[in-house]
Amino acid sequence: MGNLCSIALEYLGQDQIRHIDMISPIKRGTAEVLHASDGGVLLHETKSGAYMMSVTTHEIGEVLLRNLPSNGLFVCHQDFMLEDFKAKMGQADILENYQGAYLGKELLKTPNNMDFQPLSMEDLAIVHANYDMDLGEEYLAGRIADGELFGGYENGEMIGFIGIHAEGSMGMLQVFDNHQGKGFGAGLYASITNHQLNRGLVPFGQVNVNNSTSLHIAHKLGFIMGDHRVYWLS
Repeated sequence: MGNLCSIALEYLGQDQIRHIDMISPIKRGTAEVLHASDGGVLLHETKSGAYMMSVTTHEIGEVLLRNLPSNGLFVCHQDFMLEDFKAKMGQADILENYQGAYLGKELLKTPNNMDFQPLSMEDLAIVHANYDMDLGEEYLAGRIADGELFGGYENGEMIGFIGIHAEGSMGMLQVFDNHQGKGFGAGLYASITNHQLNRGLVPFGQVNVNNSTSLHIAHKLGFIMGDHRVYWLS
């Protein structure tokens, strides 16, 4: 690992939960570190195409922003930089999330009545029709093609799905209406967590600040959730 990556990890490791989304791609080898110092880190996550930035001061953030394109996918880790990102991009769609990670080593308990297996392209239509966020069919197809989208099944019937986003976070959790209230949401989240643990990765995910159900599941399963917000802008 290069010196720039080492400097980046030293900075990011001072607050692991806040920065786990930046630490993970560096360790996976899917990050191009554009800047790293004791004042902040800027990287380009190559799988998702997202530019991710964390800085200690507004002044450092201003300098780093000058070198970024005015359109694309961006992740802002400090509230005090949000307006600058918005000004850089003009009108931007913003997702506000809490970020958390499972730092334990023990596998989580999963439901005995639920099977968990990768989805195929034959499942794309049902996923696209039922997911409550508009990520686009092409993106979902890519997740399936990479083996990163999974279905939960009860007695052979799909009850919902969950997956790994391009940059490495767990998400896309959806339980179909007629199967809600049975613990399958927590079961899917536990299953994808175990999948990441078995790969030697730190399971992490981001939950929309208004999604109280997913926040409850994350806490219940032992995830450490940061109280800061991570902003996705596109």
